[in-house]
Amino acid sequence: MKGIKTILGLLVVISVMGIGLIGYAQPNIPKKDIPSNIPADIRKQIMGLYSSDPTERVYAAVRLGQMGARAVPAIPFLIGMFVDGTPVAGRPLNFPGKEATKALVKIGKPAVEPLIAALKDENLYVRLNAAKALGNITDPRAVEPLIAALKDENRWVRKNVAEALVKIGEPAIKPLIAALKDENSDVRWMATKALVKIGKPAVQPLIAALKDENLYVRRNAAYALWKITGEYFAEDL
Repeated sequence: MKGIKTILGLLVVISVMGIGLIGYAQPNIPKKDIPSNIPADIRKQIMGLYSSDPTERVYAAVRLGQMGARAVPAIPFLIGMFVDGTPVAGRPLNFPGKEATKALVKIGKPAVEPLIAALKDENLYVRLNAAKALGNITDPRAVEPLIAALKDENRWVRKNVAEALVKIGEPAIKPLIAALKDENSDVRWMATKALVKIGKPAVQPLIAALKDENLYVRRNAAYALWKITGEYFAEDL
């Protein structure tokens, strides 16, 4: 009974998030199109991503992650698994899409450009997981694309994007301050929250932003400084 209540609770949370449920999905690349020149051990695990058994798909993603940079040929196949939310028996919070995201983080920098491209994918789950992976890789190349993704139509994507920028840290500070003058109020607010979470490294750039000609920049910079330092720069509003 307790297990049923837990599952029902998760369903409610997902429903409230407005994301909905996702289920079994193979990589969006047809199996017949897997390049024949991929090393046998990598090809074997890519084939595992097409299994009808979610446990096998999870293990295949895990093994690819363990290969690190050697698994570069698997990158597009792992990104294609982002939409796979099939729970593994006995482990409802473990699913192939989650492991695919973790595998891409372990592959690291070679996955950055494909993940940046995935931020514009039409599928919500691809964008969500691409932002999460980029945040965990923490490559500065992702900063500007992530700033642009703060305009995503989905608030959960925007949340993941902001969290990714926080993890990247100092390289994201100047672009985030520039985003304080964006015409989109959601972008301004998410940029402000990200700067607050980055904390002390953002203080000096934020102090400089208090002299910006743009009202939104001055106001949000003052708010961020107040949250970071406990001081409120009312005279600069």
